[in-house]
Amino acid sequence: MADQATIVDVARRARVSLGTVSRVINRHPSVTPALRERVLVASRQLGFAPRVQHHAIGVIVGFNPATLFSASTALVALLMQQLAARDYTMELVDLEDIDLAYEAHVEGIIGVIFDERITKLHRIPNQPVVTINQPMLEQGIHSVCTDHFQQAVLATDHLLQHGHRAIAFLENGPTNWGSQQRLAGYRVSLEKAGVEFDPQLICYAKGDPVYAQLNRLVRRGITGIVNFSEDYGLEVLHVLTHILKLSIPQDISVVTMENQPVFEYLSPPQTVIRQPLEELAKAAVEQVLRLRRTGCERGGTPINIVLPCELIERESVAQVGDRVAATKVNWVKKEGERR
Repeated sequence: MADQATIVDVARRARVSLGTVSRVINRHPSVTPALRERVLVASRQLGFAPRVQHHAIGVIVGFNPATLFSASTALVALLMQQLAARDYTMELVDLEDIDLAYEAHVEGIIGVIFDERITKLHRIPNQPVVTINQPMLEQGIHSVCTDHFQQAVLATDHLLQHGHRAIAFLENGPTNWGSQQRLAGYRVSLEKAGVEFDPQLICYAKGDPVYAQLNRLVRRGITGIVNFSEDYGLEVLHVLTHILKLSIPQDISVVTMENQPVFEYLSPPQTVIRQPLEELAKAAVEQVLRLRRTGCERGGTPINIVLPCELIERESVAQVGDRVAATKVNWVKKEGERR
């Protein structure tokens, strides 16, 4: 009977009209929860499977165990939520299997990656492509991003306002757009404050081990650090406090990138830069669906929507004054104790 069940059978079993069954199948908001449940139970009892075409948007990701708790992971969940609210499903496409984006049921692409391979997708006929936090306007691709330059300005200015002058800058890597924008913001903040830029205070977590880099920075006498290595943020805090035995913020002040819930519950709670991830996901979905409606060939000049960020002040930054000299003495003492 399962192979023969029809919408008429479902309506008869649920004791409702054909129109009601149709509205349930199409998830119309006018159907009450109780009535929806009755129709769906009848459908399952009969083995009825409606032939509904689900619209899908492909989300390009690069799976990496180090990023399981990163902003990118949160973005994927938020994109799923935004798409579901518009009756779209999300098709996860791994960067290493990117050709899946050519499938006919995928009606648009959102790239949550920092990889030039996404540019090849722009050549798919009638396939709109939008990137997140990776503007590709020169390649004819629309994008949505947060203001990465502003992120570094907010973090560096906050440390400068608390008297810090020896401020380190730690990033994931040097080559992607976001890292370069943040470094530029960091340099501008130092320049405006009259602090000489020291390239020796720039480190990238994807280079030498995090411990080696932090150990070198601390030996150079830094009092603060802009911790923008999102994939290694917690590792940085662990090394500073549990391996180098520094107290935050008494020995070193830290501004961390991204407002992960765990940062609020650390001791001390971390001052962070927050990206508006929900607004970012919403803007990306709205952009790709707009291009879908208007036709990506008629989408006009590519645009980049830029969203501002904010600094959330907690307890990981201390005021520097007479305590700077004492902090350096404490570090030398701790070094001596370990020898």
